[in-house]
Amino acid sequence: MQKDQSYHESAIKYNEGIAEFAENLAPELEHEEVQKWCTSVGKQHRFHAKRHRSALNKLLLKKVPAPVEAIADGLDVPAPIEDAEEIATPNTDINVSTDGIHLPPDAAKVVEPEPEEKDKQILPDGCTPFHVPSNPTCEFYPKES
Repeated sequence: MQKDQSYHESAIKYNEGIAEFAENLAPELEHEEVQKWCTSVGKQHRFHAKRHRSALNKLLLKKVPAPVEAIADGLDVPAPIEDAEEIATPNTDINVSTDGIHLPPDAAKVVEPEPEEKDKQILPDGCTPFHVPSNPTCEFYPKES
């Protein structure tokens, strides 16, 4: 017999119902021996309900979840363009050959501009513009213990 979701749900209701009834009936019984029977039947059915609940959870975890609608979040990679014969690339005048990279003649003239004096920030320990822990005056210089 195939035990599906409805089987375990029904078994849980059945066992919980019997356990609850037995637990409520036990105090009303006069004979001590019969009270013990009733209490043990309640415990036994609670145990069975617990087993069915565990089996139901296992069964539900195995189920394949329903497909989720895909929403583009801006991080998705766009589909490749197959129709375009040639993709336009910016002209950089850099030539790559088997003997190395050849830069344009004016590439050597590119020099990083010095930041203006007003842009330089001097920190309280004398570091500019960032802390230099190798400098003995820097606040992050390692101190001897």
